[in-house]
Amino acid sequence: MKIEIRRTTKSDLTSVLSLYDGKKSMDEISWVLKDFYGEGFRSFVALNDKNTIIGHIGYIISKYCINDLVFNGMHNMMWIVNEEARGSAGLKLFSKNVKMGDFGFAIGASKFTKKIFPLVKYQYHFDIFQYYKLINPIFFPKFKRGSVSIQKVQNFNFSFDYQNNSRNVFYNLPSKEHLNWILDCPLVQTTGFKIKENGKTIGIVIVYIKTRSQFIRTGRVVHISFLGEDENKWTQTINLINKYFFERKCYLVFFPASYSKLVDELLKCGYKKSSYISKPLYIDNSKNNLPKIKKDNFHLTFLESDLGYRNF
Repeated sequence: MKIEIRRTTKSDLTSVLSLYDGKKSMDEISWVLKDFYGEGFRSFVALNDKNTIIGHIGYIISKYCINDLVFNGMHNMMWIVNEEARGSAGLKLFSKNVKMGDFGFAIGASKFTKKIFPLVKYQYHFDIFQYYKLINPIFFPKFKRGSVSIQKVQNFNFSFDYQNNSRNVFYNLPSKEHLNWILDCPLVQTTGFKIKENGKTIGIVIVYIKTRSQFIRTGRVVHISFLGEDENKWTQTINLINKYFFERKCYLVFFPASYSKLVDELLKCGYKKSSYISKPLYIDNSKNNLPKIKKDNFHLTFLESDLGYRNF
């Protein structure tokens, strides 16, 4: 069967949606695939010899740094193929994305993609766990305030200095367009913050809240900037985020984390590691661009993928 791969157009979205058999909405796929730098979509479709869409793959590309090195990382999104066409169509779609970026990676994988990854040089590295906290709905304990504060923002159309005083830590350098896209998710309640220290902006936070009923709300910290090695910055920021959730009557909070210092501070702030909620990290470094990075020195969040709004 002849298979054609081309970039997705607006008129393709209905056919892409049909591949999910009612499990996704048009609002979801339109937002996930939107090219936040301009017109069009960050994705490709596969067509058979009858010009019918039988598969789809999206992507997102972000800048990452470690020490003084900067790389473009490509993460696949919404990779799906009609069951009758799996195999060549899926691999052709994937190979279209592989050409982009200095390295490829994936956070999370279905049974199908886990089988495919070894064929496309994606290697398993470790699991990224979520940490959760039950916030007392009646009383929020006092905490020691310091020089750090958070300020709610409507968008991220401003600049700030990343806390890049740590060697050998791998973290994201998102553009304002990328951050605004995360903030614009139509499926949950979103809030963005500046993290400030002595009046100077040193990072940002994005949180999502999902209302499951009139009385049950769950929250997730989708992204927090890398804040360096000063544990007080992490602790103060975490406590301020918890206070926001308390004020919003959101008492169950999830916080994905991989960087060891962030994990340590979450545990000190009363978070517990969920042994049941984790996502595997796969990396394709076949272009040999990335240096060797220790497991504890990856600062990864849900900014990197389309997982932030799902399953919480």
